[in-house]
Amino acid sequence: MKAIIILFFPILSFSQIQTISNQKTFGTGFDELLFRSKVYDGFLYSFITPQSSGISQDKSIAGFGQQDGWFVKMDLDFNVISESVFGGNFGDGGVDFVKCANGDFMLLLTSSSDISGNKTESQIGSSDYWLIRLNPSGNIVWQKVYGGTSQDDASKIIKISENRFLIIGSSNSPISGNKTVSNYGLYNVWSLFVDGNGNVLDQYIYGGDNSEQLCKIDFDIGSNKVVYGCSSFSGVSGNKTTALNGFVDGWVFTTDTLGNILNQKSYSGGSSAFTYLRDIGYNDNGQVFVALDGETGISGDKTVQGFGDNDAWLVILDNNLNELNQFVYGGSSSDGLYSMNSTGVNMILCIGTYSGISGNKSEGSYGGIDNWLVCLDPNGNILWQKSAGGNLNETEFSIVEMGNNQFATIGKTLSGISGNKTVPLYVSGSSDLWYYKLSTTLSIASIDHNTDVSVAPNPFDDNISFVWNGFSENVHFMLKDGQGKVVDERIISGTNQFIWSGENLPSGIYFYTLDTANGRSLGKIIKK
Repeated sequence: MKAIIILFFPILSFSQIQTISNQKTFGTGFDELLFRSKVYDGFLYSFITPQSSGISQDKSIAGFGQQDGWFVKMDLDFNVISESVFGGNFGDGGVDFVKCANGDFMLLLTSSSDISGNKTESQIGSSDYWLIRLNPSGNIVWQKVYGGTSQDDASKIIKISENRFLIIGSSNSPISGNKTVSNYGLYNVWSLFVDGNGNVLDQYIYGGDNSEQLCKIDFDIGSNKVVYGCSSFSGVSGNKTTALNGFVDGWVFTTDTLGNILNQKSYSGGSSAFTYLRDIGYNDNGQVFVALDGETGISGDKTVQGFGDNDAWLVILDNNLNELNQFVYGGSSSDGLYSMNSTGVNMILCIGTYSGISGNKSEGSYGGIDNWLVCLDPNGNILWQKSAGGNLNETEFSIVEMGNNQFATIGKTLSGISGNKTVPLYVSGSSDLWYYKLSTTLSIASIDHNTDVSVAPNPFDDNISFVWNGFSENVHFMLKDGQGKVVDERIISGTNQFIWSGENLPSGIYFYTLDTANGRSLGKIIKK
């Protein structure tokens, strides 16, 4: 007997409304090269690397060299409470930080400086990891430098416990300095476990015979696992056991908290694709969200059709890296993901977009590149989305949760007052940081209306049946393809069901809207 799968798509009988408020231009009169922001204990902290170390605009403390790490504490309305700078005589960049239980911070930088400024540890190679423990008064408790005789660039720190921290970055140094593990290729992931005093507990190299770059990590306290995501140019070699199927693939692997690899998987968009992994993270269910660059077509490991030149390609895995689902998010132009942030079981994607209303993007464009925030449930369904921007480009950005449906969004901007950006640029042609508060609230205007629709079979070959609850004299049906083009639109009279023929329809994903007397239902169908 052939099984018929019935899927129920409840109406979106309530909607979430997103509002932007408390906008602020922040930065210097020069480009802001790097930034990382987090919320701890009701305060917003940002670690910023301006292009120049001098006093300028919001930066009231002079630095020491070419660039420094600028650490800023704000209240949740973006008012500055304190600031400090860390650097030496050359280039130093603040890349990440975590807070300890006693109120201290661990600040992670990449440093090319000698002993100078407030750097008291000797340089080892052309660039090193530089870790600083900072007390709540802003005083340095201790600092350490980690590296070999070549280039070591830090990228991330996470706290496993109060006496075990994990630092990662990219290294092409041989065994030298205090690096005691040898590379497999040109650039590999160098992972260091340190205690609360900065002493090295363990160190590991992850990668193959070529290069691993742009590595991201996250920690799941429930399973006690660390997930890594990299863009890899290596085939099966070193401790990488997955093949290289494109020019560059997204490589995902998990380790225990001792650094041992547990599972690994690679994703390629096809043999000629450059599939860069942009971010990785756990939600509160322990699911792994993997964000990749996705070209339009179905090829390689990509099983979902895109919308434009480039889309955000999301793969959802379980805790053992078994694939659960794949999705693409984008419009008819080019869209690429910068970062993600977990908010409970949901995930918010931060996508840079050129697209207007098209694909699964429901908001228009303001200028060149806009911020596009997309909140997803654990199954990849869009809960809400919001676009923000001015007449030029808003590029790298991230979002942090402030609590009570309030989020802070921070990103680079080249736009003046325009679009829905209400704050000016400090210096034309130079990027600043744009801070704004995003609030999401529930609208209950249509809470009494709901419609359940059964759709079967889905996926379908030629015909598909729609059945909805309640009788309606006239029902409005609309079907669109992945580009937002209307495939069919009709009024269905005097019934609560109909069979739709898609015999001549190309294979792919389609989206329907069904308006009845009881409300509206939205869903997708798949033609085989």
